[in-house]
Amino acid sequence: MQLDKVHDIQKTYRKLIDTMARPGTMTSIREQAQLAEGYDGKNGALVLLALTLLDPEVTFYVEGDPDGSLSGLMNELTYAKAAPPEEADFIFVLMQAGAAGLERMIQSAKTGTHRNPDQSATILAEAEALGTGEELLLRGPGIDRSRLIAMKLPGSWIQHRAEKNAEYPLGVDFIITDSENLLCLPRTAQITAGEEQ
Repeated sequence: MQLDKVHDIQKTYRKLIDTMARPGTMTSIREQAQLAEGYDGKNGALVLLALTLLDPEVTFYVEGDPDGSLSGLMNELTYAKAAPPEEADFIFVLMQAGAAGLERMIQSAKTGTHRNPDQSATILAEAEALGTGEELLLRGPGIDRSRLIAMKLPGSWIQHRAEKNAEYPLGVDFIITDSENLLCLPRTAQITAGEEQ
């Protein structure tokens, strides 16, 4: 079975928008991600999100793709242009990038301007697993009091994200995915390590 570039992408887009409106809610994209694996055999979730978000009007960067194969595939499938991380609208961070790569991309990402905060970057990070790992407490718009989540992302990304998002409305939004789920952390979500209170 192949990915339907209309229905599967629309379904993924609706899930993504719903998840962005409810920060920290984990949503399954398993069925669509497995179909998208047919393009490169391994990065189904990220390829699916690229097909959902990229078009010829936006730019992107892929960190952790030393031979440029995933970047080339994303360009071929969407006609979006690759750009340096400081200029990219969407930054894809593969697990192979490690802590240093993720932190470097957070620091490099554009935050928009006070006049146009929507011209910021969205970081799409590949996690080892969602639902397991470090427990994090979320607060902010779209969250009823607080929400406890768990994920495995390397390094001190929480601190770097907080620094990048310190001057609201400027900042970066996060979409985090493992092989079959996604979770969104808009710039308004406040993250602390710990238990629900």
